Amino acid sequence: MGSQEIPFSDMGSDQESTLSDDMVFEILTRLKSLETLDACKLVCKGWEEMIYESSFMHLFCRRSRMLSGFFIQDIVDNKFFSMFAAIDGSTSSDVSIARLPDNMKILASCNHGILCCAKRSGKNYRYYVCKPTTQQLQPLPNPKLRYETVSVAVMVLGSDPFRYKIVRISRQGVKEPMKEYYTYRCEIFDSKTWRWREVERIKVRYSELIIDSVTANNVVYWLTNEGNIIAFHEADELLYKFSLPEK
Repeated sequence: MGSQEIPFSDMGSDQESTLSDDMVFEILTRLKSLETLDACKLVCKGWEEMIYESSFMHLFCRRSRMLSGFFIQDIVDNKFFSMFAAIDGSTSSDVSIARLPDNMKILASCNHGILCCAKRSGKNYRYYVCKPTTQQLQPLPNPKLRYETVSVAVMVLGSDPFRYKIVRISRQGVKEPMKEYYTYRCEIFDSKTWRWREVERIKVRYSELIIDSVTANNVVYWLTNEGNIIAFHEADELLYKFSLPEK
């Protein structure tokens, strides 16, 4: 009787036990892309916990020749300066390529190493997309800058061909008399069409402010100071607002 091959999609907690933890760790650290690594997190709880171990990312980045870390940005005399801090054991010569031009403001980033930046040009900012590890810097068409930027997010939709979207939330900068709400405008830039377009609007009270954001599975989540979530779903290009569950 021959052995039966079990499809990857059918692998679950029972299949996990057929391989030792050391063998699974060795296989996963030799993957070549973040997309595949993200897919492996969904196979089972054990694989997800292994990928989040502190020793995993160091070895994965070394074998896949990726940089892992974060940018620290400061402003001095109204000029922005950025520095890359590696967390994967990269040498100083590796990290030296991960630099931004002076006075480039980082608006958003993603775990694929893509940044959305802006640089002051006269009274306005000019938008750019940047990949510091390859020193690529490409100017973008500007969104509607007459509205105040509230938050920006970047999501990568595919690597072959490479495609990304930038999501920008903006509002009128001056409070309008006799009104209790801001109108938040959502614009997206699509690298496929190379243009911005407004896709959705949502009303938010003047007292409610966005304080943090996270992007996961092509959905951007913004947390407000009143315990609400504003979410943008790339699939339907709509904004949703809901409250956090009570403790």
